[in-house]
Amino acid sequence: MGSYKSLIGSVLVLAALLQCAAAATTHVVGGSVGWTVSPTYSSWAADQTFIVGDTLVFNFTTGSHDVVQVSETDYNACNGTNPISTTTTGPANIVLSSTGNHYYICTIPGHCQAGQKVTINVVSSDANSPLSSPPEAGGPPSSQSSASSLAVGFRVAGLVLVSAISFFFERERERERERERERRAVNNIEGDSYSKKRQMGSYKSLIGSVLVLAALLQCAAAATTHVVGGSVGWTVSPSYSSWAADQTFIVGDTLVFNFTTGSHDVVQVSETDYNACTGTNPISTTTTGPANIVLSSTGNHYYICTIPGHCQAGQKVTINVVSSDANSPLSSPPEAGGPPSSQSSASSLAVGFRVAGLVLVSAISFFF
Repeated sequence: MGSYKSLIGSVLVLAALLQCAAAATTHVVGGSVGWTVSPTYSSWAADQTFIVGDTLVFNFTTGSHDVVQVSETDYNACNGTNPISTTTTGPANIVLSSTGNHYYICTIPGHCQAGQKVTINVVSSDANSPLSSPPEAGGPPSSQSSASSLAVGFRVAGLVLVSAISFFFERERERERERERERRAVNNIEGDSYSKKRQMGSYKSLIGSVLVLAALLQCAAAATTHVVGGSVGWTVSPSYSSWAADQTFIVGDTLVFNFTTGSHDVVQVSETDYNACTGTNPISTTTTGPANIVLSSTGNHYYICTIPGHCQAGQKVTINVVSSDANSPLSSPPEAGGPPSSQSSASSLAVGFRVAGLVLVSAISFFF
């Protein structure tokens, strides 16, 4: 009995970790091209898989473009007079909250007619299973679609395994009850021994539930995408230190530096070179915007722009990266004086519900 409960606990850990694999994806609209007058958005969108909960990032300079969600009729007519939503500050981050086609255009005169419009077909996570229709022939699947399909495949396999184990566990449980009655009738000592085994099984079940809790808490620390400078983007600005102070950077998170190729660059340097605003000994250099950089280690990471005069004018930022363990609910609270970011609030809310649910599971498993 204890072995079956331990096995179920292990499968729950697997299911929890596979849930992480299906986490929301961030799609940078148009890729490196960004949100501009371009006829390529239909082909870009055809290579993506958009799932409820994913985020669209429209990279553009405030004042040059906008992002307006409209109906299909207004989309075809390039008409923004009856918008569903309007975003005028770039970069624009839009969360896909429902399934179906979502239509976006730029309402700057002439832009939509010149191709600055995109249709996003959003599906549910269930619709992205291996049983869904395959992509049309003629082009390779995107890495996002492949990864998501792989995750769903594992989740289906895990759930099938859980169902099978539950069936055999219930049958074994009934047999064990019958054996218990026989043992108690023959020898009370054997009955006492069985009780001890049953108690041991309960402890193993509790341990399995605690493992599920640990797995989900690991999910709560899932990677976050930080747009450096927020709506300001990566430009000559003295505000990056205050922006960074309001964020929590964890190993695995991604930094997005929004800038126009040729206007700026992103160079990682040592602390000494950072203070001196010199990029002669770079750790890494990225010259194409927007730049996506994954934070792969803890400690301070230093980034500057090496275009003459930019670093000296404030285009530099220090990113303090911590491990996921340091970002647990028992860590020190943020300093007073400023509201938490929306990313931190959402993460904290998710952790709260997950912890509460798993504590309940642990208690039920223990007494069961």
